[in-house]
Amino acid sequence: MKKLFTLCLIFVFGISLNAKGPFQLDKSDLNIGIGIGSTLYGTETIPPISASYEIGFPWEKNDFTKNMSVGGYLGFSQTTYDWFYGEWSYTYIIIGARATYHFYNEGNMDAYGGLMLGYNIVSSSYTSKTGYEDYTSSSKASSGLEFSAYLGGRYYFSENFGIFGEIGYGIAYLNLGLTIKI
Repeated sequence: MKKLFTLCLIFVFGISLNAKGPFQLDKSDLNIGIGIGSTLYGTETIPPISASYEIGFPWEKNDFTKNMSVGGYLGFSQTTYDWFYGEWSYTYIIIGARATYHFYNEGNMDAYGGLMLGYNIVSSSYTSKTGYEDYTSSSKASSGLEFSAYLGGRYYFSENFGIFGEIGYGIAYLNLGLTIKI
């Protein structure tokens, strides 16, 4: 985990691109965040973390699509809970595609809302506390399509770096973190 954090810091501070402000059709944004208020069952052992990438809508630019972006989403979390004489552990991975409309895009601020369609991959394991043989099972019945709506905003401290916050349903109810213009 420390190596991943160090690599992320090197990446964030190593970028020197000529971005010109908030949302732009010819630039892309990368959000890396941590979730608060997990939408998943159990006690978090690994808090919800997410990354999303978006780029301006690549098709014909009219008054509506000039404020749109499309991209991808990846979220991860792990939860546990005690059940009778053992402990269940669940791992969640959400992979999705997002479409975003930027309704306020002036100065250093970018406010947006959008929809996501994704797939939630769930796996589980059970550890007995009574000495019975442990087993691992797959929870395919819990895996499935995820739909999400979200509202968010970004504030840029410089041309390339800022912070973001999003509320909605996904890996967490609230995601906060860094945004990087690429």
